[in-house]
Amino acid sequence: MNLKRLTSLVLAVSTVFCISASAMAADPAQTQIAKAREIAYMDVDAAPAAMREAILDAREVIINSQCWVADGYRGYYTAPDGTETEVPHFSELFPGWDLPAVDVSNAPAAAGAARMQPEETTRVNQVYLKNPSSSQNTPSFDVFYFMNELQTTVTDLDAATRTCTVGYSNMFLGVSVGVFPNMRVGSLARIENTPEDVAAGNPTLISVRASTNSTPGYGTFESTCW
Repeated sequence: MNLKRLTSLVLAVSTVFCISASAMAADPAQTQIAKAREIAYMDVDAAPAAMREAILDAREVIINSQCWVADGYRGYYTAPDGTETEVPHFSELFPGWDLPAVDVSNAPAAAGAARMQPEETTRVNQVYLKNPSSSQNTPSFDVFYFMNELQTTVTDLDAATRTCTVGYSNMFLGVSVGVFPNMRVGSLARIENTPEDVAAGNPTLISVRASTNSTPGYGTFESTCW
């Protein structure tokens, strides 16, 4: 092999290596998910006590990386091109796991404010999106009395904030009831109330939250509840 060909080969290999390294460095969320998968599916009851918290933390990473709604609800994701997909239920993806718990210490105040909303409500919120924390819940940016359906559209994101995650929590039960990751501008998340609550005329207090696994920045969200 002559020197010119050898030099070209070295440059090509170096370029591939640099591109691969850049891709890995640019997506730390995928690295975190890969590490979480190593222990998330271990039997938490049979695991040593010292590992149980780490297993539950790993499960939360996996749970927040996939699109789902709690059993009893129905959820739909609409892509920016208008394609709508029904999302799976929590128990289908994570059999035997518990729904993530959320802080409901502000539920009474939130309930009082939400009761004042009209039957159909649309609100727009500009939110500073942070990377999710492993030690505390992402705070909610709005709360609704939810009778039939609640949908949230991503109407704007800072240029560096390529994607975001929208989540819903039941403030009466203190659990997360839906996660919609990798949402872009024009994406829409929608959940429908349980048939039992609709039939009984029981509204549910639902909070909306958002975070990003990309570069932190501002996002604008339009939520409609009826």
